[in-house]
Amino acid sequence: YRRMDQFQRVVPPSTQRLFLQNNLIRTLRPGTFGSNLLTLWLFSNNLSTIYPGTFRHLQALEELDLGDNRHLRSLEPDTFQGLERLQSLHLYRCQLSSLPGNIFRGLVSLQYLYLQDNALQALPDDTFRDLGNLTHLFLHGNRISSVPERAFRGLHSLDRLLLHQNRVAHVHPHAFRDLGRLMTLYLFANNLSALPTEALAPLRALQYLRLNDNPWVCDCRARPLWAWLQKFRGSSSEVPCSLPQRLAGRDLKRLAANDLQGCAVATGPYHPIWTGRATDEEPLGLPKCCQPDAADKASVLE
Repeated sequence: YRRMDQFQRVVPPSTQRLFLQNNLIRTLRPGTFGSNLLTLWLFSNNLSTIYPGTFRHLQALEELDLGDNRHLRSLEPDTFQGLERLQSLHLYRCQLSSLPGNIFRGLVSLQYLYLQDNALQALPDDTFRDLGNLTHLFLHGNRISSVPERAFRGLHSLDRLLLHQNRVAHVHPHAFRDLGRLMTLYLFANNLSALPTEALAPLRALQYLRLNDNPWVCDCRARPLWAWLQKFRGSSSEVPCSLPQRLAGRDLKRLAANDLQGCAVATGPYHPIWTGRATDEEPLGLPKCCQPDAADKASVLE
């Protein structure tokens, strides 16, 4: 048995399922595959280049697995053009650092999208907008630093969103606006110190929420999140506090309302712990609840 480093069309055109995983294939070109394919597995190869038009005529394709190709660092915007029947797309464990804005355009049947364990740093606006039937989106294990307002626009059928083990420090208040059917949201192991409850409000079907392993600041800014968690009837992880020091390690959900007073700031040179937008802050660089009253300096917690 010899592993292939290139693939030439040697299978019958009527082939519906083609399994080419665990080879050494480096490039894919147009005309390689027959138009009757339903399933195509190419995971664990040496893919570095997929030429435009490679999959364009595979209009019957339902499952495409390109995962675990460590040299696949970029994709052309029209890589998946024409795959209107595709239901499952695997792009996990490659080295993708960015996604072209139109990369998923026209994939109206897609239900499962695996993008975990790449090097993605950002989520471009409207990237998933055509994916109205998508139910599972896996984005964990990347380097995403924020979730912008239009990142998940159009995902009205999404059931599971995994964003854990990234670098997310900010979630836009309207980031989850279209996710009314979402049942599972994982945001653990990120850099979140605060989370706007406006972002959680549209999640009417939510049942499973994980927020642990984040540097939560449990001061007056956490009161809205604390109140939301008190009312949440689904299953949620602990939300361990990092600041202020007197609450470090305690679960935000188990605190009393009067524990969340004042404003935690870093010791030493004055740098407020705040990840919100400038428009949410007062002239002194702190949100309103953190503005110390002139007669009550104790409202700022060291």
